[in-house]
Amino acid sequence: MPADEQTPYDLGKPGPLREWLDDLRVAAGLLSAIPIPLPPRDRVDIARSARLFSLIGLIIGLAGAAVLALINWIGLPTAVAVPVALGSMVLMTGGLHEDGLADLCDGFGGGHTKEDILRIMRDSRIGTYGVLGLIFIIGIRWASLAVIAETSLSAAVWAVIGTAALSRGLLPPIMHHVPHAREDGLSVAAGRPGFGHAMTALGFGVLVALVAFGFWFGLLLALISLAVVIGLIAWTSRWLGGQTGDVLGASQQAAEAVIFVLAAAAL
Repeated sequence: MPADEQTPYDLGKPGPLREWLDDLRVAAGLLSAIPIPLPPRDRVDIARSARLFSLIGLIIGLAGAAVLALINWIGLPTAVAVPVALGSMVLMTGGLHEDGLADLCDGFGGGHTKEDILRIMRDSRIGTYGVLGLIFIIGIRWASLAVIAETSLSAAVWAVIGTAALSRGLLPPIMHHVPHAREDGLSVAAGRPGFGHAMTALGFGVLVALVAFGFWFGLLLALISLAVVIGLIAWTSRWLGGQTGDVLGASQQAAEAVIFVLAAAAL
C-alpha cells in the first residue's frame, strides 16, 4: 500500500477501527482492575471511550455469570454460588463502584456543606456511613440474586449479564448532561462524552437488558433504573452542584440493586 494511503482497518494509522480498539482498552482500564496496556498517551480519549462502558459491563457480567453457572454445575449450593459470583465481579472492577458508594455515604453522612461533603468524599479512609452503605447495598444485591437463582439458575445468569451492562450504560449520559462538582478528580479527568457516545453506551446497555430480561420487562427495568439514577443525581447535585466519580460509582450501584430487586420481585 502506498505510504500516503490508509484504510480504517490499518491499525498503524488513524482510523475508526483503531479508535474503537483504543477506546476498548481505555474503558477496560478505567472500569476494571484487569491489567490492560493503554494506548499511547496521544490516543487516549477517556470521554470518547465512555461509549463502550456498557460493553465492559457486559464482559464483567459474562464473567460473573460464568462463575455462578460453574459453581452451580459442580454442585455447590446457591448460598455459595451467589456471593462468589458477586465477589468475582467486584474483583474484576477492583471495587471501583463500591468505593464510590462508600465515599458518597461518608460524605453525605458526615458533611453539612458542599465543601465538607467533597472533602470527606475525597478522604481515602472509610467511615461508619460508608461501611453501612456497603453492607446494605451488597446485602440487597446478594439477597435479590439468591432469590432469582433459587427459582431459576438461567434467570439468574441472564440477570447478572443484563444488570452489569445496563447499570454501566447509564453512566455516560450522566457524564454528558451533568456538570462536574469540582475542578479535579476522576470524573473531571474522564471529561464529558459527546451526546452520540453517551447514547451509544446507553443504547447498547438497554439492548443487552432487552435480551436478558425480555423486551417489555427489560424496557421497564431500563426506565425505572434510569429514573432512580436521575433521582440520585438530582439529590446529590442539589448539594454539590454537579457530579463526581463517587457519584457515578454510587449511581451504578443503585441501578444494579434496583434491577436485581425488581427482577426478584417479578418471579
